[in-house]
Amino acid sequence: MQDRSKTGGMTLLKTIATATVLAAGMAVAASAQDMVFTSWGGSTQDAQAASWAAPFTEKTGIAVRQDGPTDYGKLKAMVESGNVDWDVIDVEYDFAIVAAKMGLLEPIDFAVVDRAAIDPYRRVQPRPDRTGGQRA
Repeated sequence: MQDRSKTGGMTLLKTIATATVLAAGMAVAASAQDMVFTSWGGSTQDAQAASWAAPFTEKTGIAVRQDGPTDYGKLKAMVESGNVDWDVIDVEYDFAIVAAKMGLLEPIDFAVVDRAAIDPYRRVQPRPDRTGGQRA
């Protein structure tokens, strides 16, 4: 079995960013009939669809529609126009930081998403935000 504590830094950071975005999408999808997952396409997205989207649909009855490829400019345009089609997006760690600062991402509502259900090796610990609340 692989020692997860020795996972490469960038892989770990990308996984944390992806897990955070997925968890946020699941919170959004909690009341949805379906949701849109956007990723990079190809075998990566095929693996994501098989490993989490299909089991998620089976468990919740919420269909996960696939879209892609991830396009940061398109995401920014959707948010700025108020016409966002994507619910969950696979992004690189560096873009997740920038997108959060730009207000392009929704915060995770931990009243809906169980923080303990996130793999502890991938979990981002909460930190106080500038308003005294909690952020991921």
